[in-house]
Order: sequence, then C-alpha cells, then structure tokens
Amino acid sequence: MPPRLLLDTGVALASPIGPLVQNFSTGWDPDHDPLALMVFLVYALHQPTSFWGPLIRLLPLRSNMLHPVFFSELDIRELQSSPAKAAIKDHWATVKFLHIWLQSFAKVHPVLLPRVNKEVVQWLFVVLLSRTLHRSLGSLEHVTLPTGVDMLNHEPSALHRARFSIAYSRRHQSVMAMAGSSFVPGQQFFVTYGKMTLAECFATYGIINKEAPRVSFFINFDTSPSLDSTTQEIASTVLLRYGCLSNGTKEYFMTPEGPDPAFLCCARLTVMSRCEVHEVQHRDTRQCLLSPQNEGRSIRNVKDAFREVLATYASTLEEDRVILNSKTLTREVRAVIELRYYEKLTWKQASASLDDHMRKLNSYSDTSFLIPPQVCR
Repeated sequence: MPPRLLLDTGVALASPIGPLVQNFSTGWDPDHDPLALMVFLVYALHQPTSFWGPLIRLLPLRSNMLHPVFFSELDIRELQSSPAKAAIKDHWATVKFLHIWLQSFAKVHPVLLPRVNKEVVQWLFVVLLSRTLHRSLGSLEHVTLPTGVDMLNHEPSALHRARFSIAYSRRHQSVMAMAGSSFVPGQQFFVTYGKMTLAECFATYGIINKEAPRVSFFINFDTSPSLDSTTQEIASTVLLRYGCLSNGTKEYFMTPEGPDPAFLCCARLTVMSRCEVHEVQHRDTRQCLLSPQNEGRSIRNVKDAFREVLATYASTLEEDRVILNSKTLTREVRAVIELRYYEKLTWKQASASLDDHMRKLNSYSDTSFLIPPQVCR
C-alpha cells in the first residue's frame, strides 16, 4: 500500500481540524494516541469533497462487525473468569471517555464536526483497535490506518492455507503484506494475527483463533526455602535468565502441545536439590532434566496450578458443549461461550501433555539422561 493511501495521525493533524484537536483542552495526547485520527474519520466522512471519504466507506458497517466492544454486560458475564473480560471492560471505559470528549468537541466546533452517538464512537474505536498499525516518525508515534485492508482475506480458521502478515516498512515508507511462504498458482493467502492468546485475539479483533489457541499464566516462582543462601542466589539468577523476577510475576504461554518450556524450567527450579541447582548454573535447564522424583514433583505442581485456573470457571467443558448445541443462542452469547470453551480446552490439553511426560518419565528404564545423583560439595 503506497504512502498516499496511509491514513495516519500525521494526515489528521495536518488537516483543518488538526490544530483544533491539539488545542482542545483534554488529558489525551493526540500526537501519540488515535484520538486525532478518530476525529478526522468523522470529519472526513461528512466532507463531500474529501479524498478519504470513499476509502473510509470501505470499512465494514457496524451491523457486519461481531466485536465484544458492542456486547452487553450480560453477554460479557458469560466469559466467567476469562482474561478477556477485564480487557473488554477497559475498552468500554475508553469508549465512554471518547464519547464525552467528542461530544464536548462537537459542541465547540459544530460546523466542523457533527454530534456523534455512542454507537458511532464504538464503531470508530473498534476500527482503530483492530485495523491500525503503529510506526515511529522521529520522536512521535503515528497511528496508521491502511485503507483497503478489509479487502484482504481475514478467515481466522484457515491455518492450513498460506498466511501473510501486515506491517509498516520503514525502507519502503509503506505498508507491506508479507507472505509467509512462496505463492502457488490458485492459492489463497490469509492474514495471520500473530502469537496472541485467545483472550487477546478476541478482545482486539473479535476473533476466536481455534486453530492456534494459546492461554497465558501469570506466576511468581520461589525457589525451595530449604536451599542455603548461596544456592538460592544461583537459583534466582537462573530464574532471571527465563524472565521470572523474584519480586514480580511473569506471563507464560500454554498451548495444546504443553506449557512454555521456560515455564517448566522455572517450575523445576522450585523443587531442585542443592546439587541440581549448582548443576544447572551454567547450563540450559530446558535440556537438563532433574532426578525422576524432582521432575515428577515439578510436573505435579504445574498440574495443580492448572487445576486451580480451571476451577475459576463456573462451568465445565461438557456443560459448555451442551449450551453450544442450542439453536437459540444469540451470536454474541455463542461467541463468548466459545471463547471460554476453547480456553478451558487448551488448559485441559496442556495438562494432558504433562500427563504424557509423566508416563514417559515413569516408563524409562534408562535414566542416564537425568542428572545423576551426586554428593554436593
């Protein structure tokens, strides 16, 4: 997409309405946030001669968009303990602020900007949330809306087909669609949304990525209190190597194939003996298993943590399956129940992968791959 078709905050601030947005009293920084671009979208849509009007009209209508920002409180309640709930409520708070801001601005500048209702603000917010890119220009970060992006394929379940991603290219000063593999005649390419969790993808795009589900887990690991201070210091250094701070939490990702390897490394450090901690000081614990007893303890601890997460959901997978078979669900309720279902399914599958690991661990007759017992000096 050439630079001429990139609608960004620079274009908005250079328009007749730009200086008015910058000078309007508000706690929002229009140089770094999409407020100026949002105001410009409303402005351009109501200018008959605007270059951008026809391109903005290519955006999907509110009635064709299924996004949780449009959902009701009752709909969102069905998410139960999904992390998406907090993110969606944050979006609602932002929409409320934007609506008040735009109403105040339109009251001062009624000729340039018509009054907008909440539904229009929701639509504008979803457009910018789900379709904009961020790029740095000098000391400023511009929000860019690549016009025409909705003409690209957006089927989230087409994982078996070729994928491409959209990103801003400094070198070409334009937005590039980068294919993940070589083109084959007659083959379709689909947008990839990156390594997002199910909750992040849903809260941002309104999409449930069933083909590549991920969930996240926040935990603060503590090393075994039975270790002496020197060994605990070594263990803390190893924990830090995998991004786990002793005074804070770290987010790890789980997939149906199992937990993040770094997560397992940290879990192992909580059950290591003194000699095992010293053994991994200069080694990669992803490749360095423990004694069978300690490895089993670390896996059981992780499974207990997974069970605690699943227990926070009010319904079971089986109950959700029954609900999803109903023909009377609204599309909003179906979407939130599908999200919580696939989150729980991913946790279950990650837990099952640990069971496989335990079975293999128990079946090994040759334990030479483990750290051998040794006298700690």
